[in-house]
Amino acid sequence: MEEFKASYPADEDFVDLTAVARVNGYLAVKGSLATLQTEINDLLPP
Repeated sequence: MEEFKASYPADEDFVDLTAVARVNGYLAVKGSLATLQTEINDLLPP
């Protein structure tokens, strides 16, 4: 989250990010932030 906010400090820019939508969707399906944190490197492009 901090990485997103550092790159997009304005709330309007932040909420429009595709990456933010994907993280929200992931959390809605998979469940927890802890799960996301353990799997994030597998989800990112090489």
